[in-house]
Amino acid sequence: MHVLTREEMRTADAAGVSAIPGGEPSLMGAAGAALAETCRTYAPPGAHVVCFAGRGNNGGDGALALASLASTHRCTLYLLHERHELSISTRVAVERAADRGVTVSLVPNDPSTALNGANLAIEALVGTGSRLPLSPRMEHVIHALNAFAGPVIACDVPAGVDPTTGECVGVTLRARATLSLGAMKCGLLVEPGRHHAGELWISEIGFPARLLDDHQRTYQALESLTFAQLVPERPPLVDKYAAGHVAVVAGSGDYPGAAVLCAQAAARAGAGYVTLFVPKTVAAVVRAHLVEVVVREIPESIDALLSALSNAGSVAIGPGLGRTEETQTLVHALCAGLDGPYVVDADGVVALAGFVDLVAEKPAVLTPHSGEFARLTGMAREHVERDRIGAVRAFAKEHARGPLLVLKGSPTLIAQNGMRLRLGWVGTSTLATAGSGDVLTGTIATLLARGLSPTDAAAAGAFWHGLAGRVAERRRPGGVMAGDICEALPEAMGLVRAAAETSRLGRVRRVLPAL
Repeated sequence: MHVLTREEMRTADAAGVSAIPGGEPSLMGAAGAALAETCRTYAPPGAHVVCFAGRGNNGGDGALALASLASTHRCTLYLLHERHELSISTRVAVERAADRGVTVSLVPNDPSTALNGANLAIEALVGTGSRLPLSPRMEHVIHALNAFAGPVIACDVPAGVDPTTGECVGVTLRARATLSLGAMKCGLLVEPGRHHAGELWISEIGFPARLLDDHQRTYQALESLTFAQLVPERPPLVDKYAAGHVAVVAGSGDYPGAAVLCAQAAARAGAGYVTLFVPKTVAAVVRAHLVEVVVREIPESIDALLSALSNAGSVAIGPGLGRTEETQTLVHALCAGLDGPYVVDADGVVALAGFVDLVAEKPAVLTPHSGEFARLTGMAREHVERDRIGAVRAFAKEHARGPLLVLKGSPTLIAQNGMRLRLGWVGTSTLATAGSGDVLTGTIATLLARGLSPTDAAAAGAFWHGLAGRVAERRRPGGVMAGDICEALPEAMGLVRAAAETSRLGRVRRVLPAL
């Protein structure tokens, strides 16, 4: 899915007005129809729908949404400005809404009175054109909407959210849902904007894909539809090896559970065959927890281990291995000796500090959290967390020949030199639990074994892992463990495939499945 900053969206808008037959009125009409379709999900026929509209095109989108709804819903449009103060396109849209039977009034002194008897409200005050903080008059309206008991749908971007950074300044709308028009806005995928946006919907409103691809873009992200297109279903005639053979090298006396979680995640993500290599001292306890996985002891000879790994479609290295000289020697030998795709996580990443060139020009994925990334690069952790995007870009530029970096966090950042920064935005704070990263590593390893490129496997793995966390949170509110996330992977896949099928049918689509 295309993810645009405010300036990138302005450029695309200008190009769209010139390229699309009908220009601005056509785009506004498509936006209004898409907004109306979104509203129908939350308000059945006969419901009273109220829209608060600003003077710009965002207000025009809201007015045309009511014009589309007027035949089946009771609709009232409240203008923040007199009609002569509206943009020309918005003025025309308001007149059209009035002609369709929409009641048009100015916002009352007490905006909450406009919501009496309403079943749903649309916020169409500013969209991507907002200057923060909002004016006192707009803040007055937002206070009323935040106190409203019914659902509030934001048109394009919730008022008060910066479309690029997700920063919230002053009073900010808390929407039940947001419909992003033309392309997804970056600020809707990063906190705190993501929280204020609620359920995310998107409609391209007729924008040609070339307009969104032609310009140099900063970000990219997956949604349900693109995830389902990226991750193929199992063919009907496939054996366990063709379904994906994942090998895992992990675990130690202190952290046998990390190895178990990584191997279980690989299996739950659909690998047909998983082989787990662990130190001899923990093999027995690990076997007691894994009956569907082949558990083998790590050979003393690195050549013997590389030979044993040669038949795997991918290898996961590092979870729970410990931070010893032996671990560093093992990780260095594996990273240098493996030719196929592999994922390096946790202690494996730390072992590469000062030796990142070992994974240059390899199909390798590194998955550190901020602390491990700081150890890997020598940066202070405080610096990494203060400017995560800057840190990953600097790493990608310094290591132009690879590897692919997955910096876990909110959002997860996926970077490699010369490619757009991918946002792994789906996860919530539920993922902040011991062992969660081991589950992500196993998930990515399976996707690599099934033939996805490192970039696609990392992006799809982060999306799937985040959605599984949401499913686990629904099952066990407030008490999610890493094993729960692992167990939720199959259900998350089923939900996203069902959502993708539905998405193909309409002009608007949910970015994530409804839970």
